Amino acid sequence: MGSIINLQADFCRQVEELYKSRKDTTYMEVIVDLCERHGIEPEAAAKLLTKPIKERLKVEGQKYNMLKKDSKLF
Repeated sequence: MGSIINLQADFCRQVEELYKSRKDTTYMEVIVDLCERHGIEPEAAAKLLTKPIKERLKVEGQKYNMLKKDSKLF
């Protein structure tokens, strides 16, 4: 179980670091990029995301009209 927690923490740290290092990017773009780099499916990566990152994705999706304002993410 510890390895899953470490994997989640590492993946989320990478998401945050990459997001902060890029200008004019979205969390979705960063996550897809990391999935491609690590050879994992976005559906699998979704299970690794923390609640704060999921909330940022939801806000981002609503901002760009990819999600309805009242939709539930994950």
